[in-house]
Amino acid sequence: MRSLEPFLRPRSVAVVGASARLPLNVGGRAAAVLRTHSSIDVVTVTPSAPPGGADGAYPSLAALPAPPDLVVVAVPAPAVVAVVEQAVEIGAKAALVFSAGFAEVGDEGAAAQARLAEIARETGLLVSGPNTIGYLNAHDGIHSTFFLQPDEPAPAPGPVALVSQSGGFAAYIDELARDAGVDLGWLVATGNEVDLTVTDVLAYLVERPEVTVLAGFSEAIRKPDQFVDVAVRAAQLGKPFVFLKAGRSEAGQGAAMSHTASIAGSDEAFDAVCTQYGVQRADSLEQMLDWLKVLQTGRALGGDRVALLTGSGGSGVLMADAAEAAGLVVVPTPEDDRGRIEALIPSFGSAANPVDVTAQAVASGVGSYGQVLATLLASDGFDAVSIGSGLRGDSALHIAEAVVAAYAGSSKPLTLAFYSTNEKARRILVDGGVPTYPDSSRSLGALGALRRHRDRPPVTAPEAPPVDRDRVARARALLAAAEGRRTLTEAESTELLALYGLPVSRQAVGGTPAEAAAAAAGLRFPVAVKVVSADLPHKSDVGGVVLGLPDAAAVEDAGRRILAAVETNAPAAVVEGLLVQEMAPRGVELICGLHRDPLFGPMVTVGLGGVLTEIHADVALRRAPVAEADALAAIRSLSGGRLTTSTRGLAPDQVPAVAAVLTALSALAGELPEVAEVDLNPVIVSGSGPRVADALVVLAHPA
Repeated sequence: MRSLEPFLRPRSVAVVGASARLPLNVGGRAAAVLRTHSSIDVVTVTPSAPPGGADGAYPSLAALPAPPDLVVVAVPAPAVVAVVEQAVEIGAKAALVFSAGFAEVGDEGAAAQARLAEIARETGLLVSGPNTIGYLNAHDGIHSTFFLQPDEPAPAPGPVALVSQSGGFAAYIDELARDAGVDLGWLVATGNEVDLTVTDVLAYLVERPEVTVLAGFSEAIRKPDQFVDVAVRAAQLGKPFVFLKAGRSEAGQGAAMSHTASIAGSDEAFDAVCTQYGVQRADSLEQMLDWLKVLQTGRALGGDRVALLTGSGGSGVLMADAAEAAGLVVVPTPEDDRGRIEALIPSFGSAANPVDVTAQAVASGVGSYGQVLATLLASDGFDAVSIGSGLRGDSALHIAEAVVAAYAGSSKPLTLAFYSTNEKARRILVDGGVPTYPDSSRSLGALGALRRHRDRPPVTAPEAPPVDRDRVARARALLAAAEGRRTLTEAESTELLALYGLPVSRQAVGGTPAEAAAAAAGLRFPVAVKVVSADLPHKSDVGGVVLGLPDAAAVEDAGRRILAAVETNAPAAVVEGLLVQEMAPRGVELICGLHRDPLFGPMVTVGLGGVLTEIHADVALRRAPVAEADALAAIRSLSGGRLTTSTRGLAPDQVPAVAAVLTALSALAGELPEVAEVDLNPVIVSGSGPRVADALVVLAHPA
């Protein structure tokens, strides 16, 4: 990994295009902000400056007495490439390009952007941007940006590092975060990402000791392997990682030929990677900031028992609903604590959980409110506390002060839903470090983020198993027989799958119904008969499958009916014969498969199978290589966990056998990149284990 120190922690900066005239231009403002908040050497470069460097201004980069670590470029787009080339010539180590007008505006801009990329690639110069607003480094006081005002107070250093591809959105995030009490110690925008990307910066920041929470926003992930590396490293260091990604589109699914690929698009793949590697994916900026507010506190959720404190019975019910949705448990107040609380509240209140101290009591006797809260925070019966408060005037101020005092005296997680327009009271809470929200669903949802961080599965770096070269050679010889085709017949598919240890049924092929009946004599009845045609990846759609045949005569009759149906429903299909296959015992029907996501590469899928797979689409994905632990976690996540806990689901001894199917598919994905999709639907899991009842293999290109 390249060191980003010259970019994010430079010892010297030259701002090209900075004017000292008022009002300050972009470069002038950036230089003023750097000089105001940092003690590093900052010079400006403008053609009108005298040659001697008076007041730290020079006429060109070549006139500088020493090369700076960072060159900030704030000149019109047509002049940017020349400035960056000069930065290389004088020995600068990094360039931050504010200027817009590149790939986002047309061919000429795209060509200039390509040249910037070429410079970075060939010279090693770190290039951020173009079309970016720069960054805030509150820990070192280095703010290389133009969206701050020179006289604006310096942001206080905090534990959260946030990297945004979008510059304008980053400025908006900064404003909202400050108002909400999210303490950003780092805020970096990457713009058009000609060189440095969101994941490059995250990879640097995850190693910073002052960063305890990592967050990102991006429209695209340009380096998926690096994204996984960052997630793995964050998990190893115990740092929560929250990501907001725009673009939940179905791009890339249009050409899918298998069920597996058609129900598992690129956005689902990104979700799966986040789940697999412990990243919490937010659905909105609001949700991301909600989670960051509580994650930045560093307070750990020891268990799932939450105490709810309110002055309204109705609010308490809403809070209980939100707690359950967040995976928390509203347990009764322990008897001793209940007695203490009852002595502090009116008789018409409730010391049960939710604890209702009543609005009248809060409004008139706020002195006891802090004692009730302190009791809940100190109780061994609760792992967290969530408050719902909605008062006006001085009562709101008193409650806010009581909450801040109680919070400061405890290490237990606490969130607060503040139903009030009293901005002064809200400011007391936010400035006091209390995670404060306008609604209980968001307040308790934030505690859910703490729970997910605690319960994230063990994360390890992906490690591909050794390649079995003999197996690869045999597999490729089999694929060569499909010359000119993109799909294998089922007979060919099952032969390939058998090489990887997948549990396929015994089978035989006959060219005619009579030959199929003769071939069936060597199998165990009942059997299925299927049309063999590379033109028919979904055979049942054209009447090409008959199941449960008890003897050879039934096989011959079914063969004739299948051929007639195919002739009617798919007259152009080339029929190669009839496949006779032993029936799998009755059991749970799953779909297992493989497809190659355009961004993250091979993804292994498991879900509920059968003919309605694409309708209910209950699937879990994992990025290959898939370890057994990943496969087990995917299986156990299906149907909200009920697939492995219900009496009609999978038995405990069946789950590892299904996991072995997924790891075998992962091995196939790693060894045979020419295989684009594998669709096993259904895989029938019975007392004897899983059995592939139908298989389709799709190649990336004609063999």
